[in-house]
Amino acid sequence: MVHMYDSLMFPHLLKVKVFHTDDAIVLAHKASKTGQFAGQLGALHCAKRDGAQFDVGTGLTHAHRAAPPAIGTVIEYSYFEMTATGVPRFPACVRVRSDVDASEFPWFRARRRFYEVCP
Repeated sequence: MVHMYDSLMFPHLLKVKVFHTDDAIVLAHKASKTGQFAGQLGALHCAKRDGAQFDVGTGLTHAHRAAPPAIGTVIEYSYFEMTATGVPRFPACVRVRSDVDASEFPWFRARRRFYEVCP
């Protein structure tokens, strides 16, 4: 059976999506309310080096959900592009960066106590 769109498709061409990676610091943990991970970690509330805040929920392993990275831990995340407001679009956790210290986020030192106290 020949479809109308067969002549328009090129099976030898692939779409390439470029992803970028960067580091962020964990500010808070957000619990999942429904679904498979109800009651466990649903997302990490993070901030970039410039202070822009966003949530990372994709890419977390079962181990991360059971024992989330501590507040002040640096993670590596991938994203598709930056939005107009400077927040990463479609962020996904790649790994915990044990080789990067929170001191690389100078604004975090002044506010660290606030993030550790808040739920």
